Amino acid sequence: MPLIEWDASLETGIGMIDAQHRILVDLINKLDASVQEGSPAKAVELVLVDLKKYTVYHFSAEETLMVRSGYAGFEAHRDQHQEFMEEVDGFEIDSLTGAPDVAQDVLEFLKDWLTNHIRVSDKDFAAAQSA
Repeated sequence: MPLIEWDASLETGIGMIDAQHRILVDLINKLDASVQEGSPAKAVELVLVDLKKYTVYHFSAEETLMVRSGYAGFEAHRDQHQEFMEEVDGFEIDSLTGAPDVAQDVLEFLKDWLTNHIRVSDKDFAAAQSA
């Protein structure tokens, strides 16, 4: 069973954003599968690197849409993205220094942050687009 199951509560109604969110969910589930299978730390690190790269791409695309649409909540939303990246950077450092249970901590953070961010912040943006 995947860590995050895609359902209607994660859909914003913005096709490009939803497609990118699905990829992020798939990458998180891939990371979870690697951890559950007991993959070596290096394999987990590689998945985390892919996830981080794709997240940077996604945030850039999402923020570009917000700027183009004149979204009033852009700065606060961008700040959430920056805080997320700082947290992931911290996990990456923990991983490289061999901190215990970092993979499980990363997964818990990713699941909670992404699902909450989509259901609240991203849906607020989507609602503003349809208003």
